[in-house]
Amino acid sequence: MTTGPFRAIASFLCCLVAGACGPTSGATEYPVDAEALPAETQFLAGIDRTMGTRDCFTVLRDGHFVLAGDARRMQPGERVLGLELGGAAVAYPLQYLNFVEIVEHTVAGEDLLVCW
Repeated sequence: MTTGPFRAIASFLCCLVAGACGPTSGATEYPVDAEALPAETQFLAGIDRTMGTRDCFTVLRDGHFVLAGDARRMQPGERVLGLELGGAAVAYPLQYLNFVEIVEHTVAGEDLLVCW
């Protein structure tokens, strides 16, 4: 059993946590009018994919990709990040992802953001 100042501190922390997590924690709910929301296609078209700034990451956007048999720089057993989507399969070499870190790519009609 705790005694002295440790007990007082433990009691204070319990009250603090209970107050922050209780039903009156200050959270406010706002009603949403579903009719006022844009269609998903309108919303996606309005997204600024650059987030307004440039950063230190090299981003590959819709790069040139080759078939596995034509990838001359790949070594047998080289590690890749693979994805199968809608009947299409792609693989991103980890050695390359260590350099670019972010790939924006369209696979089987789906926009992807690959981060490493």
